[in-house]
Amino acid sequence: MAWPDSTSIWGNTLSGVQADIALIARTIAKYEPVVMCADSGAAAQARQLCGSTVTVITTIPVGDCWMRDSGPVFRTDGAGGLDAIGLNFNGWATSRPTPRTHSSPDASPRTWACPSRTRTWSVRAGPSSRTAPAPSWPPAAAS
Repeated sequence: MAWPDSTSIWGNTLSGVQADIALIARTIAKYEPVVMCADSGAAAQARQLCGSTVTVITTIPVGDCWMRDSGPVFRTDGAGGLDAIGLNFNGWATSRPTPRTHSSPDASPRTWACPSRTRTWSVRAGPSSRTAPAPSWPPAAAS
């Protein structure tokens, strides 16, 4: 998981988002190990809110909670081995890139406790750049 700490992304909702992410992490940690990636400046807060059942690491600079998009994809081989593949995520194309978005997949294999590598092709969430423009951020208010 990744710890959100950017007021430029979350504005005045950041503390509520952090509380929600901490609750999700603590709940998952009741059933399986949870690793929370946090920027070094926000790690103490993440540890405090997530509690002792969640492992907080600072080796991967993050600023938002979208590890699903910017983190590696884990896979197993036929022999039960595990590896991590970074997909060279491009920060939602032009919608809201941040310098810390691009770093997650390239973390050391020791970070993930398994071999890892980054693919050269780029992946982003949202519509295909061939069929639709990247969505704007923040989304337009509903009328």
